Amino acid sequence: MLLRIIEVVKTVGKNNFAFRGNNENIYQEANGNFLSLIEMIAEFDPIMQEHIHRIRDDEIHNHYLGHNIENEFINFLASEIKTKILKKN
Repeated sequence: MLLRIIEVVKTVGKNNFAFRGNNENIYQEANGNFLSLIEMIAEFDPIMQEHIHRIRDDEIHNHYLGHNIENEFINFLASEIKTKILKKN
């Protein structure tokens, strides 16, 4: 599940899309590209479906879909990219 979320972060960043919308709630209007892609993956992926189900039923509270973890993923990926660029020069 975590790999799927990281791939969404990479895809949104690579395409220079805005991550967030007007709210940060799954399955609500204007929740941004990140959560919209997570929702789309959940349509076909049973692992993501189960994760979202557990979030909605308040079975888990640390779910990797909030803005804080999103920022951590972005910063981590940016650091990795910077390191690779510096190694090439």
